[in-house]
Amino acid sequence: IEDSDYNEYSLQDMKFHDLFFEFSRNVYLKKSYRLIRSLLAVLRLQLKLNKPHLKKSFDEHKQLIRALEKKDMEKSLAILDNHIGLHHESYWSDIANIIQKMKKA
Repeated sequence: IEDSDYNEYSLQDMKFHDLFFEFSRNVYLKKSYRLIRSLLAVLRLQLKLNKPHLKKSFDEHKQLIRALEKKDMEKSLAILDNHIGLHHESYWSDIANIIQKMKKA
């Protein structure tokens, strides 16, 4: 992020999510993620052009790691809800905005 290497950030972001689900110890969650992983990769290509989203995403990843290291599940779940929940300025909100722009083009 600091070096503005957004291609590299996108690759590392994908690895972060892959590892997150790999270490979840939930076979159903891992399988579900694998089913949608390629679709998410396409969407991430669009999001890498949204610099504020990348910064927010990176900050949330760091917060999540800190909360998990402290074994603070309540805080971890709150961070995840903020990161991927269906509300304003979340991952899905940003995706919805991209889809709207694509429809207008």
